[in-house]
Amino acid sequence: MSTALGRTIACLLAALALLPIRAQAYDAAADFVVGSPNPNGVWSYGYTATPGSAFTIFDEYSDSPYGPVWLHNLSLGTPSCWKNTSSDSAYGIGAGQASLHPGPGGEYATIRFTAPIDGAYDAVMEWGPGDGGDTDAWLLLNSATSLQYIASTASTGSYTEYSITMKAGDTLDLSVGALGSFYYDNTQVNLRVMPSSRIATALWTANSRGIITRPVYLRAYDLRRLTDNAFLSGRSITFRVDGTDVGSAVADSRGDAALAWTITDGAASRAMKVEYAGDTEYDSCSASAVVTADTVATKTYVPDRSGKVKTYTVPKAFLFQTDNSPVEGKVMTIKVDGASIGTDTTRANGCAQLGYTVPEGSGAGTRVIRCEFAGDGGFVSSANVGKLAVLKGNLYVWAYVRSGKAGTSHPLKAYVRSLPDYVIQPGKQITFSVNGTEVQAASVAADGWATATWAIPAGEPTGSHTATAAFAGDAWYEPVTASTAFNVVP
Repeated sequence: MSTALGRTIACLLAALALLPIRAQAYDAAADFVVGSPNPNGVWSYGYTATPGSAFTIFDEYSDSPYGPVWLHNLSLGTPSCWKNTSSDSAYGIGAGQASLHPGPGGEYATIRFTAPIDGAYDAVMEWGPGDGGDTDAWLLLNSATSLQYIASTASTGSYTEYSITMKAGDTLDLSVGALGSFYYDNTQVNLRVMPSSRIATALWTANSRGIITRPVYLRAYDLRRLTDNAFLSGRSITFRVDGTDVGSAVADSRGDAALAWTITDGAASRAMKVEYAGDTEYDSCSASAVVTADTVATKTYVPDRSGKVKTYTVPKAFLFQTDNSPVEGKVMTIKVDGASIGTDTTRANGCAQLGYTVPEGSGAGTRVIRCEFAGDGGFVSSANVGKLAVLKGNLYVWAYVRSGKAGTSHPLKAYVRSLPDYVIQPGKQITFSVNGTEVQAASVAADGWATATWAIPAGEPTGSHTATAAFAGDAWYEPVTASTAFNVVP
């Protein structure tokens, strides 16, 4: 061989090495030929009891007048998978097309594709009306994820395209089941799968931990293309918890994304998945981690308070975790002597409080403040008590008299109300005196007045005399005295 020819061949080989290698396409109908084994390379023919249940491979092969058949003969040669290799339509199946026929007990006839290598794949599912019966059709990834459900194949045929990522050994099942009777249920189907030319991508995530009812950050890191590990910014990343979409976030310049998610009530361990859906240029990718959802203990502190009867005070409670960090946003019930006075939501410092006017109740003494947190998914219930020291309140007493002559009788009056609300206090006992000498005691009437009568002695000196109305005090109110001048006239 001459040196020049050798160089030419070397250059040609080098050029060929630079040409892109066309990915192998897999076509269920085209790959199903007379004498096809089962499994047939990436293809397997069988059935399942229900969509996604255990796959049983067909165990009988036959060469029918219309083409090859794989089946498990439960009745009338069904369930089965066959191909029409004739030049005419047969049983509703076009020439060169494949058919799935369900079984008599609802069995789903299935064509299964098994991925030969890891990577991205483009798949096309095709279906047609077939024979006179009606069927439903499913496309399932790994017997679990439903990519497509056709409720009825009796209408005009159609197709759907998918872009999916599979690992070697992953499966893609096209299954057909009977709707009612299994008679005349040949259904024209095909499944075409081709490794995708999209650029592979990757990302990763990390475990998260937080308290139920509180937000926690779910994170995805380093979304990148695998050809040169360049980060992919501006792409939307979806976050799922236990399979439920909880939101999305856009990757930043380093391919990182974060989503604040409030942990809902539920299990202590949740499966978290971050997903990049891919696009026409880049393949999808995903990563998984665990969200640990904690429930923590709490404690309640209730400071002692004090207040006079009929005055305003503010019972308080503080809700903390056991490490003394305050718990915000929780509803607490505040009670006094067992009776609820209302609820309040804890603030940033863990405090809940209510304004409270001390009722007369049983009078002065100690009453019990009880504050309760009922608990929720993230925080255990707690309660505690404090003391409300109730002090005696105050009365307002106004003495009112007129002048009178010696030897006559005249009224001595006192107007009595509580402070600070100025409520009449019927039944309170008022003692009237003149110049220090008790004259008479009287009870406060419904109109707020207590009235006594002073029989002015005949020899009482004329001039000003001191008239006094006194309340001696009781379990509810402090003693109080009011005085005024009574003039004895000639």
